[in-house]
Amino acid sequence: MTEPTTVLMARQPIFDRDLRVVAYELLYRSDDAPEVPRVLNGQHATCNVLLNAYSSIIEQQKTRQLPVFLNLPREMLETDTLPTVSSRQVVFEVLNAPGDSDVLIESIRRYKQAGYRIALDHFSYDSALVEVLDLVDIVKLDVRALGLVEIEEQVRLLKGHRARLLATKIKTHDELSQCIEMGFQLYQGQVRLTEHATFYKAHLEAIDWANRTLAMMA
Repeated sequence: MTEPTTVLMARQPIFDRDLRVVAYELLYRSDDAPEVPRVLNGQHATCNVLLNAYSSIIEQQKTRQLPVFLNLPREMLETDTLPTVSSRQVVFEVLNAPGDSDVLIESIRRYKQAGYRIALDHFSYDSALVEVLDLVDIVKLDVRALGLVEIEEQVRLLKGHRARLLATKIKTHDELSQCIEMGFQLYQGQVRLTEHATFYKAHLEAIDWANRTLAMMA
């Protein structure tokens, strides 16, 4: 008799510039790697139960559903069959793969035409990805992998593209502060952002006030 597959799941919040939780990333590990993709291509009811369980948030005594960021394996991205999940529920994360950009572009375009939002994960700028950048909704930049100096250069290279920027693996409040000043719209990491929401809201207001002052003086 075959033993059932064990799947461990967790969620990590994604914050906006006001440090409000606006989405969750669904993290999973299993002894059968395709388990979650099977759920996405399986029964619609099962998929809805799974996503609703990990995307609910209680706000002012009311339940609100937030989008879920979910890794989309390359083989599933390139298949002709789209997931059963509603496009409103998920943001699919696609790994940065400049070496095979033609296939990646075609696959992303098909998902976009079906109404899905796409985030480009583990991003590092490459000229071969320019067309991809014009299709995706979010670009994720890893603070730990790139470092703040390289992150700043990546932000400069990404100017002019429509995608929103998400800083991931933020560990310190100083890193968060610098990413805010660089212009990131979304933030994710281990730092306890919610405990310092008031401080960083004041910090954002100070930046906005400085920017307005400079604009008036120009």
